[in-house]
Amino acid sequence: MSRARLERSMWAGTVTATVLGLGATCASIPDSPAEWTLEGGQTLADAYDSQSATVVLILDPSQCFTCANLLSQWLDWRTENPDAFRMVMSRSPEPWERPKLAPLPVDGTLSVLVESRQLPIEVVLATGDLLYQSPVLRGVSDSDLLLALRDVNNLNEALEALVNRRTHSTQGGNP
Repeated sequence: MSRARLERSMWAGTVTATVLGLGATCASIPDSPAEWTLEGGQTLADAYDSQSATVVLILDPSQCFTCANLLSQWLDWRTENPDAFRMVMSRSPEPWERPKLAPLPVDGTLSVLVESRQLPIEVVLATGDLLYQSPVLRGVSDSDLLLALRDVNNLNEALEALVNRRTHSTQGGNP
C-alpha cells in the first residue's frame, strides 16, 4: 500500500471516528431540559429542586447581548422574587464575553452541549418536575410566562393562566 493511500485511509478512519463520537455526544443529551446536567454533575431538576416553583432562564452567553430586553425583564422580576429565579448559561463565556457578563447573577453552567439555536428558553421546575418549558425565545419576542406574570400575583397563578390559555385555544375558543 502506498504511503499516500495509507494516509488517506488513516484520515478517513479518524474522520469517521470523530463523526461517530460527535453523534454519540449529541445523542446523549436528554430531551427534557430538566435532565440537562450542570458542571457540578447535578441535573437542573436536582439542582433547583424546591417545593415552590423556580424559573430557570437558560441562555448562551452570546445571547445576553441580543436578548437584553428579555433578560432585563427577568432580572426585574428576580428583585421581587429572589428565591424563584435562576439563570444558567449553556457554556462558559469566552474571554471577550466575561467583562460584559460579570455583573449578571449566573447560577450555573451546563455541562452538556446544547446548541445555541435551542436557546434561550425558560423552564419552571418544582419538586424535581418540569412544570413548564417555553418555546425558543427569538429576537424581541415576548415571553408568554412574563406576560402572564404581569396579570397575576405569583408564579403558580401565571402557570395556571398559561395552561388555561393553551387549553382554551386548543379547544377552539377565543383566548
